Amino acid sequence: LYNDANCKAETAKLIVELLDELNLNIPIFTAPYSQAENIYKGKIDMIIEGFSDRRYHEDYSLVSRNHPDAVIVDSKDVMSHVHEMVLKNRVVELSGEEINIQVNTICMHSDSQNAVKNLHGAREMLASSKVKIKAYD
Repeated sequence: LYNDANCKAETAKLIVELLDELNLNIPIFTAPYSQAENIYKGKIDMIIEGFSDRRYHEDYSLVSRNHPDAVIVDSKDVMSHVHEMVLKNRVVELSGEEINIQVNTICMHSDSQNAVKNLHGAREMLASSKVKIKAYD
Protein backbone atom coordinates (compact mmCIF):
# COMPACT_ATOMS: atom_id res chain seq x y z
CA LEU A 1 0.00 0.00 0.00
CA TYR A 2 2.88 2.36 0.87
CA ASN A 3 4.57 1.80 -2.50
CA ASP A 4 1.28 1.96 -4.40
CA ALA A 5 0.36 5.27 -2.75
CA ASN A 6 3.78 6.71 -3.55
CA CYS A 7 3.48 5.72 -7.22
CA LYS A 8 -0.25 5.93 -7.92
CA ALA A 9 -2.28 9.06 -7.28
CA GLU A 10 -5.52 7.03 -7.16
CA THR A 11 -4.25 5.02 -4.19
CA ALA A 12 -3.06 8.13 -2.35
CA LYS A 13 -6.46 9.79 -2.94
CA LEU A 14 -8.22 6.72 -1.58
CA ILE A 15 -6.14 6.88 1.61
CA VAL A 16 -7.05 10.55 2.12
CA GLU A 17 -10.74 9.76 1.56
CA LEU A 18 -10.63 6.82 3.96
CA LEU A 19 -8.93 8.80 6.72
CA ASP A 20 -11.48 11.58 6.27
CA GLU A 21 -14.41 9.16 6.25
CA LEU A 22 -13.18 7.46 9.42
CA ASN A 23 -12.36 10.84 10.98
CA LEU A 24 -8.79 9.71 11.68
CA ASN A 25 -6.29 12.46 12.25
CA ILE A 26 -3.10 10.46 11.95
CA PRO A 27 0.07 11.25 10.02
CA ILE A 28 1.04 9.01 7.15
CA PHE A 29 4.59 7.99 6.28
CA THR A 30 5.43 8.76 2.68
CA ALA A 31 8.37 8.97 0.30
CA PRO A 32 9.76 12.38 -0.67
CA TYR A 33 8.49 13.94 -3.90
CA SER A 34 6.07 11.06 -4.44
CA GLN A 35 2.52 10.99 -5.78
CA ALA A 36 1.39 10.49 -2.19
CA GLU A 37 3.21 13.60 -0.96
CA ASN A 38 1.55 15.65 -3.71
CA ILE A 39 -1.92 14.31 -2.85
CA TYR A 40 -1.51 14.46 0.96
CA LYS A 41 -0.11 18.01 1.04
CA GLY A 42 -2.54 20.25 2.88
CA LYS A 43 -4.96 17.40 3.53
CA ILE A 44 -3.24 15.16 6.07
CA ASP A 45 -0.08 15.28 8.14
CA MET A 46 2.88 13.54 6.54
CA ILE A 47 6.12 12.13 7.82
CA ILE A 48 8.60 12.15 4.95
CA GLU A 49 10.69 9.00 5.13
CA GLY A 50 14.19 8.28 3.88
CA PHE A 51 15.66 4.81 3.62
CA SER A 52 18.99 4.10 5.26
CA ASP A 53 19.75 0.99 3.25
CA ARG A 54 18.26 1.66 -0.17
CA ARG A 55 19.50 3.46 -3.26
CA TYR A 56 17.41 6.05 -5.06
CA HIS A 57 16.82 6.96 -8.69
CA GLU A 58 17.00 10.60 -9.76
CA ASP A 59 13.17 10.81 -9.50
CA TYR A 60 13.43 9.78 -5.82
CA SER A 61 11.94 6.35 -6.42
CA LEU A 62 13.72 3.44 -4.80
CA VAL A 63 15.88 1.22 -6.96
CA SER A 64 14.20 -2.17 -7.37
CA ARG A 65 15.52 -4.88 -5.11
CA ASN A 66 16.11 -6.87 -8.32
CA HIS A 67 18.98 -4.51 -9.14
CA PRO A 68 22.34 -5.68 -7.69
CA ASP A 69 23.07 -2.24 -6.16
CA ALA A 70 19.59 -1.56 -4.75
CA VAL A 71 20.40 -2.40 -1.14
CA ILE A 72 23.25 -0.75 0.74
CA VAL A 73 24.92 -3.52 2.74
CA ASP A 74 28.20 -2.12 4.06
CA SER A 75 27.70 -0.42 7.45
CA LYS A 76 30.10 2.40 6.56
CA ASP A 77 28.08 3.13 3.43
CA VAL A 78 24.80 3.06 5.39
CA MET A 79 26.23 5.62 7.85
CA SER A 80 27.39 7.83 5.00
CA HIS A 81 23.98 7.55 3.31
CA VAL A 82 22.15 8.53 6.51
CA HIS A 83 24.64 11.34 7.20
CA GLU A 84 24.09 12.81 3.75
CA MET A 85 20.29 12.59 4.00
CA VAL A 86 19.92 14.00 7.49
CA LEU A 87 22.78 16.46 7.81
CA LYS A 88 23.25 17.63 4.24
CA ASN A 89 19.75 17.12 2.77
CA ARG A 90 21.07 15.21 -0.19
CA VAL A 91 21.53 11.67 -1.42
CA VAL A 92 23.72 10.15 -4.10
CA GLU A 93 21.39 8.47 -6.56
CA LEU A 94 22.17 5.32 -8.52
CA SER A 95 24.07 7.03 -11.35
CA GLY A 96 26.31 8.83 -8.85
CA GLU A 97 24.70 12.27 -9.02
CA GLU A 98 23.71 14.13 -5.85
CA ILE A 99 20.07 15.11 -5.51
CA ASN A 100 18.45 17.20 -2.78
CA ILE A 101 16.24 15.37 -0.31
CA GLN A 102 14.45 16.41 2.86
CA VAL A 103 13.25 13.75 5.27
CA ASN A 104 11.66 13.74 8.73
CA THR A 105 12.52 10.17 9.63
CA ILE A 106 14.83 7.37 8.60
CA CYS A 107 13.63 3.84 7.93
CA MET A 108 16.07 1.12 8.90
CA HIS A 109 14.83 -2.27 7.69
CA SER A 110 15.12 -4.86 10.44
CA ASP A 111 15.81 -7.63 7.95
CA SER A 112 18.81 -5.85 6.42
CA GLN A 113 22.29 -7.18 7.02
CA ASN A 114 23.79 -5.61 10.18
CA ALA A 115 20.50 -3.84 11.00
CA VAL A 116 21.07 -3.63 14.76
CA LYS A 117 24.69 -2.52 14.34
CA ASN A 118 23.62 0.08 11.77
CA LEU A 119 20.81 1.35 13.98
CA HIS A 120 23.20 1.91 16.90
CA GLY A 121 25.80 3.45 14.59
CA ALA A 122 23.32 5.83 12.98
CA ARG A 123 21.94 6.89 16.35
CA GLU A 124 25.44 7.60 17.70
CA MET A 125 26.49 9.44 14.55
CA LEU A 126 23.37 11.62 14.51
CA ALA A 127 23.44 12.31 18.26
CA SER A 128 27.09 13.34 18.06
CA SER A 129 26.09 15.76 15.28
CA LYS A 130 23.48 17.31 17.62
CA VAL A 131 20.49 15.91 15.68
CA LYS A 132 17.48 15.66 17.96
CA ILE A 133 16.32 12.05 17.95
CA LYS A 134 12.89 11.25 19.24
CA ALA A 135 10.44 8.40 19.07
CA TYR A 136 7.32 8.76 17.01
CA ASP A 137 4.32 9.17 19.28
